[in-house]
Amino acid sequence: MHAVLITAYKDFDTLAALIDRLRADEFTVLVHIDAKSDVPKGFVESLVEREIFVSRRHRIDWGSYTHLRAIVDLMSEALRDPDVEYLHTISGQDWPLMRGDTIRAACDGTIFALHQPIAQIEPKVRAWFERRKLLHRFEHIDIVRQYIDKILFVLQRFRRSTRSATADFPAIYMGLVWMSLPAVAARYVLEAAPARRFLEELRTVYVPEEFYFQTVLMGSHFADRVVDDARRHMIWEFKHGTKPAMLDSEDFDGAARSDAFFIRKVSLERSRDLIERLDRRARS
Repeated sequence: MHAVLITAYKDFDTLAALIDRLRADEFTVLVHIDAKSDVPKGFVESLVEREIFVSRRHRIDWGSYTHLRAIVDLMSEALRDPDVEYLHTISGQDWPLMRGDTIRAACDGTIFALHQPIAQIEPKVRAWFERRKLLHRFEHIDIVRQYIDKILFVLQRFRRSTRSATADFPAIYMGLVWMSLPAVAARYVLEAAPARRFLEELRTVYVPEEFYFQTVLMGSHFADRVVDDARRHMIWEFKHGTKPAMLDSEDFDGAARSDAFFIRKVSLERSRDLIERLDRRARS
């Protein structure tokens, strides 16, 4: 059994269609919906009635520790089922590119996760780890905290020392949080003592979700299973007001040529024709 872990905060029509698509392909689905999102009346209740696990525990801002916690919590819940063999992390605006049985056949114990040593990351992104989020205890306080936090981030440029490692992990890796991994590797990420200590240390890191899984896995006996390919198809440019691009029918050929498990981003408003064509192709 494969479990798909979804974090979402908007576009609930697309989320509902995504869940239907995943369930039709016999995936177990677990969802975290941002606690501050305005959710349509009865939406959560309708999912729970269908025995879909739904959490609204965390208020999430971009780059916050709470997004990492939401994914970790979903992973922990999924692994309560001993029949879960693989886990896939996606957003509420992703879509399966393949049939479920095709995805399951390709998951042979490999960990599909983009990863890169922090030393190879461009300096402005590397600074997310090197500098300290001094106001991490006040992440839930919005506008004033955000401005002060930005000032403190810039001021730390003038410090002589920067953080480039931890006691448990001398080599830090970075990559997108969207990945596919076997349950045995996910259990290690959740339960190993070095991983738990690192999770706490990440409270003071900017965009911690992009450091946690890659660093723990590459610093473990699972490192030789990790491939630098998340099997996610996305276009890193602005389109329809967002980056990565909101995909539409013009992107069909590129998606069809991909060996990705999932594509992102999509919405029923912009991408209905695309996903219908890709679904017909997957079933043919």
